[in-house]
Amino acid sequence: VKSWQESPVLYNGRDATPSHVKHSDAVRSCNILHVNSHGQFAGPKREDVLNQEMNSRPWRNSLRNALLDPTEILHTTGLVLASEEQENTGAEQTSLLEMVDIWALCIARCGLACVIACSGGVVNTGSRSDESLSIGTAFLAGGAKHVVTTLWPVEELCALAVMSRFYEKLRGHECALREGNMAENDTTDRTTIGAFLEEARQWYRCLKFEEHHALLKRLAPGRTIFQ
Repeated sequence: VKSWQESPVLYNGRDATPSHVKHSDAVRSCNILHVNSHGQFAGPKREDVLNQEMNSRPWRNSLRNALLDPTEILHTTGLVLASEEQENTGAEQTSLLEMVDIWALCIARCGLACVIACSGGVVNTGSRSDESLSIGTAFLAGGAKHVVTTLWPVEELCALAVMSRFYEKLRGHECALREGNMAENDTTDRTTIGAFLEEARQWYRCLKFEEHHALLKRLAPGRTIFQ
């Protein structure tokens, strides 16, 4: 989203490839970037392997920290997107937008990046990276001013409902501020983001069963919500 007055640019399905994202002028010039994808964080997998190999050694913690290679995380952690070769295959193919690719997005104009992806905020506390390597921090390194991400797996429709409410509140707030002649890029601050996220969470949590069912049916018509 470049501004609330313009239609958003969408990359969906087979168009949502790492190549399209990396070379997109719309991504580089956006004010709000929303990503809804599978996330992959490689750190814990590598740590588990090392734990198994050195479980009987009293000095395993220091050895594990010495062996963990942060550069491995850079190329095996990222967002799972569509593959460029999708159209040439019968089966669904995926490709990884690596952490190093996110670093190079050049999104300095982005006031807010919302990364709704499993493991988006996960860090490897056992690595020498000082807990700084994650999908979320990669967007900060890429230039985003603020980043909202997730620590745990999220249900697709629930996340859609909460973020829809969040964007409604944020848009209303920024439109009101713009009427006061404040620049749009100056209206997104972490206090506002945190308050609207909490309001959206509480709103969703307090929905009655009938309201919850009607909301999810509206968001995903034709899909079986409850068995």
